[in-house]
Amino acid sequence: MSSDSLEWEPDYEGMYQSLSKQKREYKDQLSAVILSSTTLESLVNKLVEIGVKKVQSPLLEKQLKNVYVPIGNKLKLLRFAGLVDEKLYGNLIILFKIRNKFSHELFITAKESKTIFEILKGFNANSDFLRKLPNDSKKFELMVSGCALEILRLCKKLDTTSVKSLGYIDDIKEVHEYE
Repeated sequence: MSSDSLEWEPDYEGMYQSLSKQKREYKDQLSAVILSSTTLESLVNKLVEIGVKKVQSPLLEKQLKNVYVPIGNKLKLLRFAGLVDEKLYGNLIILFKIRNKFSHELFITAKESKTIFEILKGFNANSDFLRKLPNDSKKFELMVSGCALEILRLCKKLDTTSVKSLGYIDDIKEVHEYE
């Protein structure tokens, strides 16, 4: 296996341990959901861009020309074009439903947050470890990571030059503005 191969599975247990080092308050949950969802949406946009070129579908191209196409519509079009399978489509819908709840509410209580993350019960995970985790922002981030890797694999399959390499990043340190 080459060093830039995408044919590996994430170390969910190690990632979970790293994410679990600190208790998360509301703003930490909000940041986790919004930042990881933004990354995921950017990958979906890349898949759309590659997919439009590869599939050469006038319908897909016409629908996606508008920059302001909602993510749900992009996902439906990717599914319709056969670029994502039913499992990935369903998982992405779940993740973006959670993102929408967090991004469209001014404030979410701890009780509401717990209810929102219960949507993760419907997530179709390959990993037993992931399925057994409590439904919370940490599990959300791990599931986003798995979907992101799947999308990267699809991008590379459609266009081998679209994904150059993946590398290992040791424990990421938070940057404080006024240290």
